[in-house]
Amino acid sequence: MLTCALGADPDVDPDLHFDATRMLFSMPGGNGRGAWHVYEINVDGTGLRAVTRDMDPGANNYDACYLPDEKIVFNSTAGMVAVPCVRGNALVAILFRCNADGTGARQLCFDQEHSWYPAVLHDGRVLYTRWEYVDKGFNQEIFEEDWRPTKVWIVPTDGSQKPRPLELEGSASFVQWSPSGKQLAVVLAPTPLVDDSYMF
Repeated sequence: MLTCALGADPDVDPDLHFDATRMLFSMPGGNGRGAWHVYEINVDGTGLRAVTRDMDPGANNYDACYLPDEKIVFNSTAGMVAVPCVRGNALVAILFRCNADGTGARQLCFDQEHSWYPAVLHDGRVLYTRWEYVDKGFNQEIFEEDWRPTKVWIVPTDGSQKPRPLELEGSASFVQWSPSGKQLAVVLAPTPLVDDSYMF
């Protein structure tokens, strides 16, 4: 449906509003050549608008979710944080929130790691996965980074508490709450997934 309405392929992270009348999704601006932004569109294909258009023009914003208070949580590189293993050439996306019209953007997490797959609880708290880069060591015998799991974290979006990890065995790659908010689906890998591109 989004492809038909936009005439292009948007990103694959749509989020349907609680009333099922509109949705959030991400795509690059500037005829597909600019930074990624969060957009909103009505389910009938009308009313397309850019939500994060007024943020840092070089920042990528994506993977947005509606919050129960009508605010929006999303990942953004606007924090201008980068990982040192590539000499700071790769920005990480961390959680932000903004008002429904895109104003009042506020950073929720202050990590050096990627925040991925935000999932909203009915009370407004957000679960997300975080790449645990800072906790990793280096083992010169096997010439690869020591494995640490990608953890699931939870954070209130009002800024009242710091994010805290949930204790789960394995490395998480996706989280999602059930509609009732009573059950959590987590995709976990019991062993590390080795990235050969970082082998020496």
